[in-house]
Amino acid sequence: MVLGFFGLLPALPLGGPLLGVLAGAIVGAFVGEFCYRSNLELNARLKQALKVSIGVIVGSLVGNIIEVFLAIVAVVIFVISTWPPVPLQ
Repeated sequence: MVLGFFGLLPALPLGGPLLGVLAGAIVGAFVGEFCYRSNLELNARLKQALKVSIGVIVGSLVGNIIEVFLAIVAVVIFVISTWPPVPLQ
């Protein structure tokens, strides 16, 4: 977790804290997996760490897409439940 905060530092002048949090998670996952798999050879360690980093990216994207979908559903349900019915004459 501490390694994840290193990605925040270079992104602060460029993209702000949101980009830094994503970059920090990617770098932290890469470094953490690379250090954990010390029994593998270098090429296999790099491939495994890259897979973990891609998993962080895909998980973040899917999570954000689901979050947007649920927010839209919540707004639609709110509007439907609070919209006054149109009187029919």
